Parts: sequence; C-alpha cells; structure tokens
Amino acid sequence: MRTWTTTALTAILVAACGSDGGDGGCDPWACDDTCQESGFAGGLCQSGTCNCVGAPDGTTDAPADTATDTGGDTPADTGGGFGPTPGTEASVDRTEPCSASEVNDMRHAPADYDVVQACFDNYFIWAPVACDPMSPCTCDASQCLAGEVAKPVNAGEVCICLNPCTDQSDGATCGTSGERPCIPVDDWTGTQVFICGGAG
Repeated sequence: MRTWTTTALTAILVAACGSDGGDGGCDPWACDDTCQESGFAGGLCQSGTCNCVGAPDGTTDAPADTATDTGGDTPADTGGGFGPTPGTEASVDRTEPCSASEVNDMRHAPADYDVVQACFDNYFIWAPVACDPMSPCTCDASQCLAGEVAKPVNAGEVCICLNPCTDQSDGATCGTSGERPCIPVDDWTGTQVFICGGAG
C-alpha cells in the first residue's frame, strides 16, 4: 500500500498553485481568503486558477446532519447528484474509477462541485477528501455519508470516504456489470473492509 508523504500530499492539495501568484499561479491562502470574503466557504487552487467552493450567497453551507430523519436533508446529507453503484453498501457512491494518468490529481466532483476528490493509485478511484492538512479533522465515520467508510491516509492527516462492497470477500466485484474490483483496506478503526475500487 502506498504511503502518502506530507510533501506529496501538500503538492496534491495545492496542485499547480504557486506561492507567488505569478505566471498563472495561484496562492492557496489568498485564494481561500478571497473566496471567504466573497461569501463562499473557501477556495481551492486548481491548474493555477482560484476556484471558490461552498455557498455563494454570503451565508455558510448548512452542516450535514447524521440524524435518521430525512425531512430537512440537504444535498450534503444525501450525496448531491451522485447515484448508487450496484454491489455497494452506500446509498450513493461518491467514488468513481480514475486512470493511472490521473493519480495524485484533485478535482471538484462532476456530480457535486462542492465535493473535492483525489485520485488514489492504491484504489484507482476518485475519492472524496473529508479533511486534509489545510482543513484538519478527526478521521472517523462522522466525516462521511451514511454507509461510507472513513479511511485515514498520510498518517491520519487526510481522511477520505470510500464505498464498501456488499460482498465482503476476496475476489468480489461491484459496478453495473461487476467491472470494478472490491479492494481490501483498513478503515479508521483498523478493521479490514472491501471497498469498491477502480480497474487501474
């Protein structure tokens, strides 16, 4: 299993962001401050451009609730525009396969722009990043949607959310036609869980 270094992870989290703001670069701290001053939750540098995330209306996004009632659920509670994946436990799958050429890249999820994903080579999937060195948190189940598995990476500095397979056995598959392998990982409690991976 690949071990993330702080330097490598920081490079991923501020991909293409120069600290001087020059040559098309983007200062991640200034980007975040500017976006927050404009009413967004924060900002991320991507390919040298500052992209604001969160509520653009001068308010903050409503926090996700984990209550079993669904009357007041928002897209943050239900997974936004994501759909289910056959053979998995989570009601929505916020992961999807990525290619070897995308490993260590970050992006805003096409199904929900507020979800930041990173491509991990151990699993070959885009996985939602729940917290990182710039937005620290405790990696546990509360960071993910119901049914997802929290996985700390980079010595716990980063927390990602993964979708467990229904069939928790070696050789199991997931996906519409079983095209995705179920890969064993240790979750935040150290328990081995098979998650829906990518083809690689």
